[in-house]
Order: sequence, then structure tokens, then C-alpha cells
Amino acid sequence: MGRIREIKKQVRHKEWAAMVQECQTSGRNVEEWCLW
Repeated sequence: MGRIREIKKQVRHKEWAAMVQECQTSGRNVEEWCLW
């Protein structure tokens, strides 16, 4: 069961990393990007 939990954690981390990357390359600040 621990392995599945670890894989889910890695997937969530990759999703967050992708969102942060998108925010940083959008040219908007965080608040503008989140409300966009």
C-alpha cells in the first residue's frame, strides 16, 4: 500500500510543478494567474 501512496504523491508533485511552470511562464503574477 505504501508504494501506491508514494506514486500518487509523485503524480501530485508533477501536477503542481506543471502548474507552477505555467504560472511562471504566463507573464502574470500568482494572483492574476489563479483568478484567470
